[in-house]
Amino acid sequence: MAHLPNAPVKYVLGVMRFPLIPDVDSFAGIVQSALGKEFRHRRNEKLAQLNLRIEEKGVELVQEEVSLWQFLSEDGHWGVLVNRGMIGLHTNAYVDHKNFLDRFISVIERVVAAAGESIQQVEALALRYLDLVKPGADDTLEDYFQPGVLPASVDFGGLSMLGGIQIVNLKSELGPLKLQVIRKPDTVFPVDLHSPLVIGNDWSLKTPEDVDFATIDTDHAMIFSPPAELETFDYRTKLFSLREPIGGIFTRITTEHAHEVWKKA
Repeated sequence: MAHLPNAPVKYVLGVMRFPLIPDVDSFAGIVQSALGKEFRHRRNEKLAQLNLRIEEKGVELVQEEVSLWQFLSEDGHWGVLVNRGMIGLHTNAYVDHKNFLDRFISVIERVVAAAGESIQQVEALALRYLDLVKPGADDTLEDYFQPGVLPASVDFGGLSMLGGIQIVNLKSELGPLKLQVIRKPDTVFPVDLHSPLVIGNDWSLKTPEDVDFATIDTDHAMIFSPPAELETFDYRTKLFSLREPIGGIFTRITTEHAHEVWKKA
């Protein structure tokens, strides 16, 4: 199930993890050559103390002593991420899930072909989606979400809602899935995603002022133990299967009114 037309997707990240490669700098050079002109622009090319993890609790950017390389597209809206055991693609210019997954699969196939025997197994795949939901001038935030989804205000003693977070940890047939609905966060991006990487790309979003708003943050992962053999691995089927529950959850927790608003946007 795809996101609706004009739905408020602000950021998407796809990651493939594999057994560690000894020399990340040499590997990054191989990756850059494989990507060619499409991702020739390097900004913050070697980001220290930042790593991407795929675990049972989800896919996260964490502060660690790890070199993370990034190669940006010419327009600055798409970036390929590389470290010793991971290749990723992220963007702030999402069109639809097919466009994103086709691009991600193309990056994976080019890198794997160029890496030769250095990459022969896959340890994990993951996708993470970030949506920003703001009500229209004549609406409330509750008009956009099904009952019970938003962190609730407490109607007692003149208390007012400053913010809140609702976290649901799930497990699909494929692997762990986490849903966060964050009401009035200090930053649109969750803390781990609002990293030097996103800030350096100028992808940060201005926090809406004087309006009730929410961030929907969903990630879904497949973890292979033991690692899957690359020669029989079907990226396309697995990535599109990972994406389906993310889209299904998004449409299920939002309302028909929200869908109509986004269709007209």
